[in-house]
Amino acid sequence: MNIDYLTLACWKQELNQRLPARVQQVVQVTELSIGMECYAGKRFNLLFSAENQKPRVLLLPEKNRRGVEKQTPFLLQVKKLLRGAVLTEVTQTPWERILRFHFQHGEETFTLIAELMGRYSNLILLDGGEIILEAIKRVPKRINRYREVLPKRAYELPPVPANRIPPEEVDWEYLLGRREEGQKLAKLFSGSLLAVSPTVAREIAARVGDEVIPDRLDQIFLDIYGSKFQPSLGYDEENRLVAFAPYPLIQCTLSKPVASINEAILEYLTHGQPIDSYAEA
Repeated sequence: MNIDYLTLACWKQELNQRLPARVQQVVQVTELSIGMECYAGKRFNLLFSAENQKPRVLLLPEKNRRGVEKQTPFLLQVKKLLRGAVLTEVTQTPWERILRFHFQHGEETFTLIAELMGRYSNLILLDGGEIILEAIKRVPKRINRYREVLPKRAYELPPVPANRIPPEEVDWEYLLGRREEGQKLAKLFSGSLLAVSPTVAREIAARVGDEVIPDRLDQIFLDIYGSKFQPSLGYDEENRLVAFAPYPLIQCTLSKPVASINEAILEYLTHGQPIDSYAEA
């Protein structure tokens, strides 16, 4: 399952429409996920997961159930500092799969960082000075010499891959000139650009067709990244659910609109199949 930058941008917009909301309860769902019950006129339930295969943040239709008896240091800190706090806003790090959940508890502020980056995913609780209070995955220097994630350390963003170009800086003529013989456009885009997942890359390639010219790519990029979100589910020729996105899925045989990206993700988790099993693994 691929929850990419654009999907998170759409999900963040949907959740912000429910805020502010007060945190009423926090539970440990699995070793690497927590659930949060919030109230804003009516109750809603959030799931935060840093699981390697399915990192995600979701609104759940049912209440989160405690699945781990032992209370971890991360859960204890979150319960102590965020229960009773008000979730005021969700923001996103530019071009990254990183959401920041901002909380106000009396005079104090806290931030819960959700880094949803495959096997590097993490949930990190910060104080008002951006100092790490706890993480669901502690990362000492012996594991990652470039970036420690430990209590009392200053929070740092994950390093950006050196070979990835920010979308606002892309020169399509230069990028197309780097295309190797026989290389698929989708592979070129996902391997060269920040915030372009395999799903987005396939969508750009499907929309550009045979007219691979810079002006055409500029327009397609604006259509996908700059237009109003239109959450969709994508089906293949055998009517199997193979993708979800915050835009119509031209790459699929059939694209069906849905009410929200949260609904799309939940449906995919229940019935979806990866469009590329090897890439998913």
